[in-house]
Amino acid sequence: METPEEKALAALETRLGVVFTDRQLLRQALTHRSTGKNWPDGLPFHNQRLEFLGDAALGLVVAELLYREFPKENEGDLSKRLVVPVGHLFFMGDNRDDSVDSRFQSSLGFVPIENLVGRAEMIFFSFSPDVRFWQFWRWPEAFDNSRWFKVL
Repeated sequence: METPEEKALAALETRLGVVFTDRQLLRQALTHRSTGKNWPDGLPFHNQRLEFLGDAALGLVVAELLYREFPKENEGDLSKRLVVPVGHLFFMGDNRDDSVDSRFQSSLGFVPIENLVGRAEMIFFSFSPDVRFWQFWRWPEAFDNSRWFKVL
């Protein structure tokens, strides 16, 4: 018999359109450090090590982007582009609200610090990127109920 956790993972796979070959790795990716879970051998069972791997992969992607975008620059000049200039910030979101973050600015994503308004305290609502805001007749199917007035 399938456990509630297995049903939830299967539903996630269906929604994403992906079948994970290693469900244990998926569980680890979805487990926050605060759970305090460990593998049977005592090693931590949470997503921090996977986050480290993801950061390294992201670094590789950014390095390749710079390499292709600036073919006439040497490695020193390319390295300087990885540093956020003084007085600027770099933001990157999960884009679940189809929002625009620093990855889509005209340069490499540096936002002047004076553009920072403040810390987000709450998500008022969220809906599917497939539905445009002006399509009010589609709102009932588009709203993500788990993100209504969610305190961050």
